[in-house]
Amino acid sequence: MILTDCTSPAYGGPKGQTALNAAVAHNWATESTKLLLEWKPDLIKEIDEYGWIPLHYATRHGNEDGVKTILEKHKSVAYITTDKEGDKKMALHIVAANGNVDVMEGLLLCYPDCWEMVNSKRQNILHIVVDMEQEE
Repeated sequence: MILTDCTSPAYGGPKGQTALNAAVAHNWATESTKLLLEWKPDLIKEIDEYGWIPLHYATRHGNEDGVKTILEKHKSVAYITTDKEGDKKMALHIVAANGNVDVMEGLLLCYPDCWEMVNSKRQNILHIVVDMEQEE
């Protein structure tokens, strides 16, 4: 209702996070994610104060539907790294550190070359899962 009834709805929040970041951080907000992306597709690339985009939050929280919805809208965001000096990583690195195998498999099925990508510490996902003791 806010998106359709308000003349100029605000989407920004604390620390530069957007409503889309909040939506993808929760598995139950799939419809909100879709509506926000239809309303303002550029939110998909908005960077917050931590240097994260919505895909980073979706992978951090294991939101398979959110990841899928984002990648259907704009596939190239899978290659965007966090924008924090000394801590550059892709969504695949984030999901590997958190051990969500389903989301990691989904990303790798769509982007098989991602597994080779390294973070700012020159680690690929194998290094990260070992370092974080993610047994699965």
